[in-house]
Amino acid sequence: MFRLCLLFSLTTTGVLLAADLSGSWRGVLERDGKRESMSLTLRQQEQEVSGTLVFDGEVKRMPVEKPGLNGDLLTFEVHDAGGRLIKFHVTVTGERMAGDADVGDQTSKIQMARTSNTAVYRVGGDVSAPVLVHKVEPQYSEEARRAKLEGTVRLAVVINPNGDATNIRVIRGLGSGLDEKAIDCVKQWKFKPGYKGDQPVNVEATIEVNFRQ
Repeated sequence: MFRLCLLFSLTTTGVLLAADLSGSWRGVLERDGKRESMSLTLRQQEQEVSGTLVFDGEVKRMPVEKPGLNGDLLTFEVHDAGGRLIKFHVTVTGERMAGDADVGDQTSKIQMARTSNTAVYRVGGDVSAPVLVHKVEPQYSEEARRAKLEGTVRLAVVINPNGDATNIRVIRGLGSGLDEKAIDCVKQWKFKPGYKGDQPVNVEATIEVNFRQ
């Protein structure tokens, strides 16, 4: 099984997709009977498309090579962390994408759908908790360092289906610039999203960021 994350920018040459691809997409890659969930965020401006694709639990991004668009067929290549060449062939139909990813003589199936669920859930029942997979340590402000201020900033957040912390607000702050530093670092954290059944959803969470000198 291979894992990959990629950042890509696609520029078309005179061909427009039938619909704007901008927004969030969720889907799975199936290979050898196994499934890997992934999140895709796209931005489209006229004939230019850009965005990110991340497998759940992964952080590292890899660039797309040789992108191409022919009608509703999107193709591109990427070298994964092991140096293997992966060739993607995806057909876009309205709110769905489907196609293949070839690694050598092996082919994986891809299916994705645009996500539109804005509901926010709490952990419990059939709603699972997000899991932190990448953490950035907070930085001290100069004011707080001079004052030798220590303590904990508590934040309320919503972890979205892409595994990002959004709607961040301070529940308990420290001041002296540390509240802003806590928010800045949490924006860089990456989570495996919470699930309701088998679908990733927006989940409420509380995060504590500790400052110690």
